[in-house]
Amino acid sequence: MQPDQLADAVARVINAAIAPVVERVKSLEQARDAAVAAEATLRERVAVVEVKPLIPGPSGTDGKDGADGRDGFDLKAFHVALEPDMRTLHFTFGDGEQTKEARVKVPWLLDRGVYQNAQPYEPGDMVSWDGSGWVAREETAARPGASGPAWRLFFKRWQDRR
Repeated sequence: MQPDQLADAVARVINAAIAPVVERVKSLEQARDAAVAAEATLRERVAVVEVKPLIPGPSGTDGKDGADGRDGFDLKAFHVALEPDMRTLHFTFGDGEQTKEARVKVPWLLDRGVYQNAQPYEPGDMVSWDGSGWVAREETAARPGASGPAWRLFFKRWQDRR
């Protein structure tokens, strides 16, 4: 077989092999073009609707007058304090005549030091135990690393490999 004949044969085999891919790319390009055209049409239609004036409808009947509500709450005193558990925010709102209070418990991470046996821990409490760091996922007094989902490993103990 001559080099020109070999080149032609290789070209035919390659063209036959990639023909389905070429057809698929053409099909995807046509679908993309159709989607772009549809999007442009939709944008034009939305723009037309956005600039049209509203068509007023018939007026409704007035409802019955109700009792007057109480006056709004004017804040002359506002105070936020962090409670001793380091997790609860205590809000105090006042206006001289009325005072409202609210407490919000926030589950942020708190360093509780080295794990203490049988001490209760809350979600977000971080402790160290056996050289690793742990975060409580639920209220627990169990030891970190014990079976169950109460603790999540936060960082693993470094192993010196000398």
